[in-house]
Amino acid sequence: MSFALQQLLGYVALGKPIEKVKNGIPDPLPEFSSIKGSPAIADKKRFMTYRGTRKVARRAEYDAPHLRGTNTPVGEQDVICLSAKELLPVPGSTLIALRSLDKYQQDMGKDWLAITTRNFTTRFDNLRKAQRWQMLAGGKNWFNAAGDLLPSSSGAVLTIDVGIAATHLDQANGIIDLAWSNSQANIPLHIQKLNQQAAFQTGYDLEVALYGQSIPSFLSTNDYAMDYLARNPRFNDAFTFASAGAGPLPDGLFGIKRWIPTNKAFYEDADGTNRQIFADDSLVLCPLPNQDWCEEVEGTTMVPTTFNATADVAGALDTAILKQGMYGYGLPQHNPFGVTLFFGDVFLFFIKNADAIWALDVDF
Repeated sequence: MSFALQQLLGYVALGKPIEKVKNGIPDPLPEFSSIKGSPAIADKKRFMTYRGTRKVARRAEYDAPHLRGTNTPVGEQDVICLSAKELLPVPGSTLIALRSLDKYQQDMGKDWLAITTRNFTTRFDNLRKAQRWQMLAGGKNWFNAAGDLLPSSSGAVLTIDVGIAATHLDQANGIIDLAWSNSQANIPLHIQKLNQQAAFQTGYDLEVALYGQSIPSFLSTNDYAMDYLARNPRFNDAFTFASAGAGPLPDGLFGIKRWIPTNKAFYEDADGTNRQIFADDSLVLCPLPNQDWCEEVEGTTMVPTTFNATADVAGALDTAILKQGMYGYGLPQHNPFGVTLFFGDVFLFFIKNADAIWALDVDF
């Protein structure tokens, strides 16, 4: 292949693409994303609900007839998944570069397509993370008319609310009777009382603490916490390391199995503003992730498996498959020529038992 002198003089070496901002948002506790059940039909799924019993059997005389028992009341709860859909046109000029015999042009086309599609598909993964963490932070999600996830109810046209009780929010109906920023707040007793209430109400142990970035400093200046740590050398050494900002709070502290910092749980909104999901003084207590109390529900979507358009409905159905959760496919466009990539997701991180979670504000 020959090149004109102007082409050779204007040649610029093609280096590896520079990623100025890392792709994707952090996921401090990815175990929550793996809690999946059977797929929804389209975007809907139904759960049966019931209450376990704490009552005891009744005493009866040995020769007396059996006493009549009672059936367990069973209810139903329907869930509608979120649906996210976006398309990405790939212009004909990029397709020409990809088909070019010139490796330089081909590499530029490949790089452009790889970068664009990677960022585009990552947006769907980011939505899953942000929706999950926002739901854990307070049991609610908000969306505006354009479909953007919002940091609060301001401007929302859709609110998803799992119904966390007021007694499980903020100061937990007076259990946290003194702000944790006060050195005289009995933090170990607060956590003990919360665990007791969790046992009384649901039987789920509070095993995970999702904490804002002010919590370590509250603990480091708290008289009761320091007294507790002085009697527990294993936690004391780890806490000294954590309170200096060098790592997370030690697992097992105050009887909580996992301490997860949430300062890196955020997403970028439609205006380019980074939105912190958990407040600095927030503390969320919940069980370890399992399907008994939470689930990432995935819906199903019919997706074509052939690149060309079909002539009739029957032909389209014959070439389609049912895809669970995220999906993607491409179709040709003709005016102008190019390819349109379609991506989507049908899902919802759902707190099945809203009484299993405590979303607290410890500085008030």
